[in-house]
Amino acid sequence: MLRRACSVASIGNIFHFRAGLDRLLAANRDRISFSATASDLCDSDIAYISADVPTDDEGESDLAEITALIDRISLHLGDGAVLVVLCQVPPGFTHSISTMSDDRLIYQLETLIFGRAVERALTPQRFVAGCADPRKSATQEIP
Repeated sequence: MLRRACSVASIGNIFHFRAGLDRLLAANRDRISFSATASDLCDSDIAYISADVPTDDEGESDLAEITALIDRISLHLGDGAVLVVLCQVPPGFTHSISTMSDDRLIYQLETLIFGRAVERALTPQRFVAGCADPRKSATQEIP
């Protein structure tokens, strides 16, 4: 069971209204925290990175900021904590991350529909699962 989730944010307030988000936050207030300090992640079971990826006119993405964020946050996660990357990165991106072991780094496909973020998160249409080593079975339960 998830003990605690923490979002490292540069702000403590939520500026974007999403239908149902206020009710969801109120119901889980004791299990969610926001902080501008990465070290506050040490007691969390799961951490999400969800940041925009700058992309140029040729469709090339600058992944330096996402990689630096992963490197910074991974230093503060507890031994069993999982880091979820919820950013628009190219296939194979997580294979380039050396600061996290494969069993603690998860990529979540972004399937957001504007105005329906909470609904999509709580009742996803599909799950896509895989594993870091294609020679191994992906039958292990995801934490």
